[in-house]
Amino acid sequence: MIIPEASKNCMRWQIRHFTESKLRKKEHIVLRINQVNGGRLFMKGGKRYICRIAAAVAAVILFLCNQGQVLAQEQDEEKTETRMAESRRVLFISSYSYTWSTVPLQMKGIQTSLADSVSLDVEFMDTKNLSPEIAEEELLERVKFKEEHAGGYDAVIVGDDAAFQFAMKYREELFPGIPVVFEGINNIEYAREMSQDPLVTGVIESFSYKENIEFALKIQPEAKHILAIVDDTVTGEGEQQQFYAQEKDYPQLDFGVINGSRLTEKEIISAISDVEEDTILIYLILSEDKEGNLYTNEQICHMLREYAKVPVLRFVQAGIGDGVLGGNIVLHEESGVIAGRMVMEILNGTDPASIAMVNDSPNGFYLDQNVLDRFQISEKIIPEDAVIINQRTSFWEEHGKVILITVGAALVVMAVIVLLIRAEYARRRRMELEEKNRQLAEAVLAAENANGAKSQFLAQMSHEIRTPMNAVIGLTTIAKTEVNSPDKVKEYLMKIESSSRLLLGIINDILDMSAIERGKMKLENVPFDFKKQLSSVVSMFYQQAKQKNITFRMHMNGVTEESLVGDELRISQIMMNLLSNAVKFTPSGGTIDFTVTQTNRSLDKVYMRFVVKDSGCGMNEDMLKRLFRPFEQQDASTARKHGGSGLGLSITRSLVEMMGGTIRAESAPGEGSAFIADIPFGSCKDVRFVAEGFENIRTLIVDDDEETCQYCGILLKRLGVPYDYVMDGEAALDALGEAENEGNPYRLCIIDWQMPSMDGMEITRMIRTIYGDESVVVLLSAFDLNEVENEGREAGANYFVTKPIFQSVLFNVLSRVAGKTVEEHTEGRTENYDFSGRRVLIAEDVELNMEVAVKILERTGIEVSCAENGKKALEIYEQSPEKYFDCIFLDINMPEMDGYETVRAIRKSGRKDASDVPVFAMTANAFAEDISAVMDAGMNGHIAKPIEIDILYETLQEVFKKSEQIQII
Repeated sequence: MIIPEASKNCMRWQIRHFTESKLRKKEHIVLRINQVNGGRLFMKGGKRYICRIAAAVAAVILFLCNQGQVLAQEQDEEKTETRMAESRRVLFISSYSYTWSTVPLQMKGIQTSLADSVSLDVEFMDTKNLSPEIAEEELLERVKFKEEHAGGYDAVIVGDDAAFQFAMKYREELFPGIPVVFEGINNIEYAREMSQDPLVTGVIESFSYKENIEFALKIQPEAKHILAIVDDTVTGEGEQQQFYAQEKDYPQLDFGVINGSRLTEKEIISAISDVEEDTILIYLILSEDKEGNLYTNEQICHMLREYAKVPVLRFVQAGIGDGVLGGNIVLHEESGVIAGRMVMEILNGTDPASIAMVNDSPNGFYLDQNVLDRFQISEKIIPEDAVIINQRTSFWEEHGKVILITVGAALVVMAVIVLLIRAEYARRRRMELEEKNRQLAEAVLAAENANGAKSQFLAQMSHEIRTPMNAVIGLTTIAKTEVNSPDKVKEYLMKIESSSRLLLGIINDILDMSAIERGKMKLENVPFDFKKQLSSVVSMFYQQAKQKNITFRMHMNGVTEESLVGDELRISQIMMNLLSNAVKFTPSGGTIDFTVTQTNRSLDKVYMRFVVKDSGCGMNEDMLKRLFRPFEQQDASTARKHGGSGLGLSITRSLVEMMGGTIRAESAPGEGSAFIADIPFGSCKDVRFVAEGFENIRTLIVDDDEETCQYCGILLKRLGVPYDYVMDGEAALDALGEAENEGNPYRLCIIDWQMPSMDGMEITRMIRTIYGDESVVVLLSAFDLNEVENEGREAGANYFVTKPIFQSVLFNVLSRVAGKTVEEHTEGRTENYDFSGRRVLIAEDVELNMEVAVKILERTGIEVSCAENGKKALEIYEQSPEKYFDCIFLDINMPEMDGYETVRAIRKSGRKDASDVPVFAMTANAFAEDISAVMDAGMNGHIAKPIEIDILYETLQEVFKKSEQIQII
């Protein structure tokens, strides 16, 4: 069988390029290649659609394949005529193009039935892309051309309605006396009418509506409507006739169509989307919409898969597997087989009139398993003989043949395999033993490393704990022998206190690290006094730096917030860890710079950067990578020389990250180190300073640090104060003199205490000598006021403030200056607490702890009552008069009744003061969850052991002030 035979005489193909089905501007370019007349190229414009590029590729391939045959025919016409006489020629005309899904199936069926001696020539009308008029016109030209140059045909097969109508319309002109066999015809009435001609017969395309509708009703038993998707093409009109013919058999269903030819694309999608579960939906045909957009089966199936809410029936194979369910479909390949057989019977001498038209096309159920699964359609309603595509096959069905072949081959070589298995078994056994030995070795090594790490940690902690303990025990023993020397005893006690705090710090680090690793670390988020906190930390480390002869400098950049929201304790811990490391690793004569910068402020957030920079020994690159890991130090000598647990920086990083911040380090050996921590805080309500009358208080800032001068200048500017700054004493005196000469003297001087060449004391004395006592107000600033207060007062200073300076401090000073009242004001003094007349109750089961607490409280004049456990404390409380105790302190872990039980019993005692009496935990349970448990039990607060005396006194002072306010009310 040769396809196509007529191409030996000429080739005439169309190459069309299809860009988009929705192309508005339609221009058609046709390239015609005519082998006989040498070929001519022309362009036609008009309302022609551009054909698919697949058709173009197929055309070019067929052209190239037949080029040799065309040349051979031109060289030897006699052989061609002989071959034509010996063979039979059949023309197959398809209504569509080869890319239309049903066409390949029809052609395959026809080719299966035709004998090898029969040549099949094929022509496509391509009515899906061309208008009927253009399709007929071009097909007519092509067939005429072929018949003129290659001779006529022995039979004609037509596929689908448009091709059938063409053949019958031009039969006398093109195919006189030639049998015509049709297949795939939807217009049944037309087919029956034409089949009355003795030379016309074929197979109609009859959809099994009854089987499909019955099947749909099993799937959707509550259905009330049935809709068919159609268009106004010739095929579409035929299918509509068949569809509406079923209406009389199903009166319970409301029949209707979605006619794509009368809708836009959006309207088609909307119509599909609106189909509810009470409607049966059938996809028959849709190739063009109202706006002229063309659609392929794949595009319509994609649209249905995307928007249809019900399973979609399909009566042809095309599209099943692309999102539609399928149904009892026309088997186009089988239809092609029947048509081919009819042609062979005619070619073998059978009278066409004796071959009856086949009224029932070959149909069968053809369904998609994916759609069945999607809509959960029961297997019970699926016909037994249905063909299911995308069906999940069993392992045996898929691999059974391969398994049988493999087993057969295995039996042939069984003896060899047995020997190989024995050898392989021995080899694998050996490898398994080696692998197990390797795993055991790794496990042993890991255990040894873990033991080593544990031993190293215990040894290091033992050393770190024993060092301060040795000092405590040794100095205590020595102090006993020096009882007659109070000064020495005091010195020993101070050293014992320092060692005890060092020991407490180590214990706290270990507990903090444990809490972080267990995820038990909790952060507070409450307002706190940032000014007070920062001043306290700076004062502490200024003293430590001074003791080591280290220059300590504090810088503030753009800090306007004096109160923040966060965890005050953990912020202090972060700053203290960074500063203590700087003091530890900076040698005598070095410098430490502590810079706090307010980098940004939003409606509810304040962003602070803390930078600690030292001129210490620095770190190498390897240490920088390990810096924030637990227990990491540069080498063993670091621990021996500087001490420490190696936990501080690891804890610091964890705390910073828990707060939503970041921390990093910069360092090089011999060049010192810098730690930069960026931490976000919640913002407190703005404190507005009403700056009235400050514009006349001209101020001079004197500080050798330019950043400090600029920072103070920003604070003064915000308060509306005119200012200048200089960076040494001589420049200050010159500035004061110039201001006097200009008649606009300075009324306030803010002078740093420590400056080179001329310090703050000397400058103050010279100001008083030159300008007198009343003309200029002097504010002296320092990190430790105890160093400067007495001498500064003698020199003539009016005010003393600790660094860093905040806006509220300057506001208070300026307010006094503006009121022309100059009072002595000193920040940083230690307050003497007097709580005489107050009574507290303490419950503590450890006698030594009780003694310490009593002594600390009695120093303030408080009357203390003691109880050895919670039960005794409850008895004392219940037996006392109401409002007798101003405060109660409870240990948590006590015999008979612990602190939690005790406070609950107090609150439920029924006394009038039961809910008001302040109760505080005084316990060594100091984790965040312990504090939460204390508050949940009904206590007012938490005091951690060892007792911080200042914290205890401040807590009591606050409690007593509140009680006084309540009494006044």
